[in-house]
Amino acid sequence: MDRGFFSVAVWSTPSKVSFITLTFDKIIKETKISPIPPNSPGPFSLADENLLKELFLESGFKGVTIKEIDMILTLDSADSFTRFAYETAEPVETALSNQTPERKLQILRAITE
Repeated sequence: MDRGFFSVAVWSTPSKVSFITLTFDKIIKETKISPIPPNSPGPFSLADENLLKELFLESGFKGVTIKEIDMILTLDSADSFTRFAYETAEPVETALSNQTPERKLQILRAITE
């Protein structure tokens, strides 16, 4: 059998990914929607290292190692931050999908502020 390596990058817990949590907290405040329930599909669904390892082992992988790597996100402006959060965090786009275009723009401006 051939040996190889497979790597995957997943988001950590919400407390460690502030660009998503800060953005979504503002959306919750502006729209009065309910917070995303824990363990829901979304950017944090694989944040639990034990679950992630278990999933790989159940899939037949051996010697599974998980390594946490800190990443720093640097953007050139608050507008760039808002655009990045909107375009990369699917729950953000979903939460705003039923807003009118004008209201969505107001919420995105509130995030930028």
